[in-house]
Amino acid sequence: MNETDPYKTPTEGTLVGSKMAPRPIGQYVIFGFMLAAAIPLLFGIYGLQRESAYAASVPPGTAACGMGSLAALMIMFVGGPFCGMIGGCIGWIISKIH
Repeated sequence: MNETDPYKTPTEGTLVGSKMAPRPIGQYVIFGFMLAAAIPLLFGIYGLQRESAYAASVPPGTAACGMGSLAALMIMFVGGPFCGMIGGCIGWIISKIH
């Protein structure tokens, strides 16, 4: 005869929902990365916009320095991931505390 009765109430130690759900560590890390990487990305977009406004204001045929565009791209492509890693670490720490 089968010992498991489907109509029998489980005892206290064998409840299905007795374990805690795992913490969503990845969500905190990704959210921290996105928040921290957005700041240099926005500064880079602003720098590119200012550089294009300057290039549009010079007379045609005049040489314009492209260092502002290079600086904006460096902020986006170097500063963004670096700040994102710092934000991801902060998100990881918050997930351990929370």
